[in-house]
Amino acid sequence: GYRNESDEIFLRRAGAEPMRASERPGDFFGTAVAVDGRGRVWVVWSERAELDWHLRARSYDGTSWSRTESLTGGRGSNLFHRLVADSRGNLHLVWQRFVRSGGGAAQGRASDILYKSFGGDRWGPEHNLSDPKKDPRSNDWSPAIVADRAGTVWVAWDSYSTGSYNVALRPVRGGKPGEAIRVTDSPRYHAHSSLAVDDQDRLWVAYDEAEENWGKDNAFLLDKGGA
Repeated sequence: GYRNESDEIFLRRAGAEPMRASERPGDFFGTAVAVDGRGRVWVVWSERAELDWHLRARSYDGTSWSRTESLTGGRGSNLFHRLVADSRGNLHLVWQRFVRSGGGAAQGRASDILYKSFGGDRWGPEHNLSDPKKDPRSNDWSPAIVADRAGTVWVAWDSYSTGSYNVALRPVRGGKPGEAIRVTDSPRYHAHSSLAVDDQDRLWVAYDEAEENWGKDNAFLLDKGGA
């Protein structure tokens, strides 16, 4: 199988020397960092294991590191992770999972947005925030996450479930996903959402917008040119 041990993960406090967060070298992708209610700094990264990528987590309490935990398993590659702490110090993690449709290195076309939380003692079960009734060939991309003062966690992503990319939004309250909301619903291109909550606890969503068929190679597949 594939093997690469050239990467390491480091955490650095301002004015201090870098600390090694990963226990050993490996093939890593991306980092996400947040502080929980006990003041522990959590670092989450994606690590390659044979043909798949899985999320790992480790915390630092100011003196020592915890053991490395595996947050995902099974088939699929787990990437583009985002981590946030709410006002009570609970952690909330979202990411994108690709699932292979066949053997070998070939990856399937479908990807979903997953969520799990950490309540202070352990990580909870994962939830699929994507619409389970969607076309299984459609893709969901680029998750964003924020927590408001009322304790609601908001997750946004761009989805191809309607045949064009539109922004979807879903609240999570008490660890349970609520109803999905369509932020955009048109044949135009909407993607790469960003979330923020202001001092009045209002949720704001920003995203890219482009013309219909933006970025598509029309070739012989479309009767209209791509934008």
